[in-house]
Amino acid sequence: MTRNSGPDDGGVITRPGRRALHMPRSPQVDPRAPAHERNAVRVVTDPELGRVIGDLSQVIKTMVPRVLGTRTYVLDAQGTATDQYRVPYACLSVISESAAKLTVASSPLQGAAPGAGSGQGRVPANGFAVLNLAGNAWAVYGGAAGELITVTAYTQPQPPAAARLV
Repeated sequence: MTRNSGPDDGGVITRPGRRALHMPRSPQVDPRAPAHERNAVRVVTDPELGRVIGDLSQVIKTMVPRVLGTRTYVLDAQGTATDQYRVPYACLSVISESAAKLTVASSPLQGAAPGAGSGQGRVPANGFAVLNLAGNAWAVYGGAAGELITVTAYTQPQPPAAARLV
């Protein structure tokens, strides 16, 4: 593969037996300019960069496991439990063995359960719920000390569901 170097070639690459492809010319950068300025010009003017960065987000999603983890928690003396992750979650499924309805919030533990609004969901007493909440930390409120819950955190949203256990 060769690049034509004539002044009127328009950045055409010629290949034997194939049609010519267009290859954009690199911008002329002053070699005496500081390195960060030379690199900035290359990054800003590179037409392939947007396509490559768009592809990277999908690659990163495939590298992160779909299930961050499943763990059983014992509610503390205030009837709460909390955890946090280095990678953001997009969904929590909660199995509650509590006799009370629980509130799950996609935020760190606070002094009291948050009021009605976005970023939280309810789990029925002795029930199960899949909640499409997003964040790095979550907190559960409303149970009694010593009750058990099992939480599974996912990196992808899941179909919402809820049920009472018998």
